[in-house]
Amino acid sequence: MRLGVGILLFISTIWYGFSQDTLSVSEETAMRSKSLIIDLGLNNFYKNPIGLGLKTEGSRGANIYLFHKVNPESEHVLFRIGFGLGLDNYSFKNDVNPIPRLDSTIFYKGNSVGNDSIEFVKSKISMNHFDVPVEVVFQSKNKSGAFKLALGARVGWVFDVHTKRVSKVNGSKNTEKMKADFNIQKMRYGLTARVMYSGFNFFFMHNLSPIFQRNRGPELPNFMAGFSLMID
Repeated sequence: MRLGVGILLFISTIWYGFSQDTLSVSEETAMRSKSLIIDLGLNNFYKNPIGLGLKTEGSRGANIYLFHKVNPESEHVLFRIGFGLGLDNYSFKNDVNPIPRLDSTIFYKGNSVGNDSIEFVKSKISMNHFDVPVEVVFQSKNKSGAFKLALGARVGWVFDVHTKRVSKVNGSKNTEKMKADFNIQKMRYGLTARVMYSGFNFFFMHNLSPIFQRNRGPELPNFMAGFSLMID
């Protein structure tokens, strides 16, 4: 998440710099052709065959997308394509620890090791992607305050996967971090829907691709839903 925040600040700085230019007619058109969308949502599973309960508040996700509108002057239908980051966390309710093996990833469950007493605090896996989203926007008018519905798709490539497990071992806090590929699917793809009206922006992202490579982890069909911030 820290990496995502840093990149967000970088993109915002560039955006602010663009907005300070003396705008000619062509520059105004260029500005109208860009939009920045920041999605803040929660990840969850449609089904969970191995009982990996998720902590709602800890399974946060964020997308930071810079879009280019193909036809910014259109009154009712817009096409836009973008690029950016997808940052996802899955935080587990129970003492679960993802363990990568050569041909699979397993989820080890347990609350003690040897004679040591371990008190579970939290455990999560984080997956970060470079994403390319494409959307079609239907709008009541090409002005502020319009009702808009966006339907689209995104494809992404994973660039970072890591886990974090915090526990108390014999009363002392212990933090374990691991960075590996965890047999995560290299490319992800899915569908997107957005509803936008007068500053209210709701999004839903349905992932068609599995989290893990085929036969290398549990099948966990998943989605993310939440609210968006938009600079349009």
